[in-house]
Amino acid sequence: RSACAVMDGCAASAFENANVRATTLSLPPLPAAPPTLTGIARSTSAIDLKWNDNSANETGFEVYRSAGNNLSYLLLATKASSDSAKAIFADTALLANSKYYYKVRAKNEAGYSAYSNEFNITTLNNLPVIQGLSDKGMRYSTQLIVNISATDKDNETLTLTATNVPSFGSFVDNGNGTGTLTFNPSVS
Repeated sequence: RSACAVMDGCAASAFENANVRATTLSLPPLPAAPPTLTGIARSTSAIDLKWNDNSANETGFEVYRSAGNNLSYLLLATKASSDSAKAIFADTALLANSKYYYKVRAKNEAGYSAYSNEFNITTLNNLPVIQGLSDKGMRYSTQLIVNISATDKDNETLTLTATNVPSFGSFVDNGNGTGTLTFNPSVS
């Protein structure tokens, strides 16, 4: 008997039916933590992550990233669940030659798994650019000085070296992205 039937003037509910019962199902177990988080630096601005999907009951994964250290993780992306044993994620628009830290966790209606292993990787470096070298010629008993200048898009300190310099040549690194090749061939 419902409380409405006992009270005078109470309208009967359209949803009242003594033959209908509802049972709330228990939540599924928490998903297993994704193990073996790995990755590769694909370019100066992209890292591809991969992890094992050990859970059959996740509804998705959360990918966390921290730049430069492992102290400031932020949620980077939520990825739908995977139908395969491996899950992948591409992180793009990154800075060149920079270290990034990652961790991943699975989620479902019951909550979140533990985090995966922590993984760190450095994006590829931009190559320095040597400015305008051209072919040079010279005669014996003369001196040729070739000034070399290089720039780095990432504003890193450049150290210049020269290999296979003939015995009548020398190289000096000026320490500021410039150097000098000096040739003094003589007739023996």
